[in-house]
Amino acid sequence: MNTKLLQGHVTAVFDNIGVRGLRITCKMVGTSKVGYCLLRLSPREIVKIRDKLKLAYYDWEIIGRRGEEEIKRWDAQGGCRQVVDVEHRHMYNIYKSKRNAEELKLPNGLQLTYMLIYHHPQRGDGCVQASYADQ
Repeated sequence: MNTKLLQGHVTAVFDNIGVRGLRITCKMVGTSKVGYCLLRLSPREIVKIRDKLKLAYYDWEIIGRRGEEEIKRWDAQGGCRQVVDVEHRHMYNIYKSKRNAEELKLPNGLQLTYMLIYHHPQRGDGCVQASYADQ
């Protein structure tokens, strides 16, 4: 996959749920199927995305306490981890999709395996990390 495709696919997922007009900049992580996109999200947009994509909410305290292994595995793949300020990661909320969620099917038949969204509620900046499913 490439950066332009990822940008189009993330935009399509958000357009499909009525969150349009976002300025998104994306990058793939090396030659992997993982990529990330930087964007700004208003409180209304992040709530709509969370609700329409059926994302679970986590903060770093919950992750540390419960040891959310899937989030830790996905986070370790790179992507947002490379750009979110590590010293201040605890200030970001995390929203996590289910694996191979129906809401992450793309119009062209491709499927995103997962989506993680890191969102700083005070500043509005966010990072969307996604991975493509094997075809």
